[in-house]
Amino acid sequence: MSKQSELLVVEARLDLVKKLSAQLLKELDFLDMVSERVDDILKNGTSEGLVEEVMNFEREMIRYALHQTKGNQRQAAVLLGIKATTMHEKVKRLSIGPADLFVAQQRETKKAGKKHKNDVY
Repeated sequence: MSKQSELLVVEARLDLVKKLSAQLLKELDFLDMVSERVDDILKNGTSEGLVEEVMNFEREMIRYALHQTKGNQRQAAVLLGIKATTMHEKVKRLSIGPADLFVAQQRETKKAGKKHKNDVY
């Protein structure tokens, strides 16, 4: 393999590592958000009950997946490991709409600005 070919392979691998790192940082931000919510519930007793908390968690997971896929429900369903029809039903049942995607985008932009200024999202 020529030096030029080796350099292209190394650059491609580096690009892949950067993309994977950015995705991992996004996932960590999401887990931080969930962790903060659980801490708030445990410390302040702000739990609305298990059923409501599960619905809120599900709503946040779906919002996040839809944000990651720019609103594509089929791709979001794949990310979450559910069927597209199930995703559609949950979006309707939880009343998730375009405004929710905007909220998720604002939250991520705010976190990215605070924690990971050099990330490419």
